[in-house]
Amino acid sequence: MLHELQAQCYMEAGDTYAAIQAAECAVRCNAQWAEGHQTLGRAQMNFGEVKMAIASFETALQLDPEGMSAVRDDDLPGARQLLARKRAMMAQADAQYLAGPLAQDRAELPPECSATRDRRQHLPFCPPAIGSHAPVWQLRRQVAGLRRAVRTAGMPSPQIYR
Repeated sequence: MLHELQAQCYMEAGDTYAAIQAAECAVRCNAQWAEGHQTLGRAQMNFGEVKMAIASFETALQLDPEGMSAVRDDDLPGARQLLARKRAMMAQADAQYLAGPLAQDRAELPPECSATRDRRQHLPFCPPAIGSHAPVWQLRRQVAGLRRAVRTAGMPSPQIYR
């Protein structure tokens, strides 16, 4: 219960990543606790991981169908609506991209700019493309890769808070 409360405090302070870590710890400590899954889902929503949040909300509803009225009435429908809006916006952006000027040339190019491609050739670490969100384990792996790259380049290590 302490980790779940800590996750709520982190969310209130705006530290979503720490909130996810604390909520995951709460769920690991007691996987049968619906409130822990609800808090994890809310933290994942704040982080942009809508699919993972929906899974957490559904788990909370399975564990306590009567007690999770906030999840049933607000959190889960809101997450599903957000996911549907995100998919519709992505489909619209793809259609506009393919239908715009020089559309015949775009079919051959990857959706990222050439500067990003050049940067990826020289760095062992590259964050996900803007607008996409990686799962927490991928972010941890990328941070570790960044730290290794900084150490091998002889640069001072950046302060990355956990």
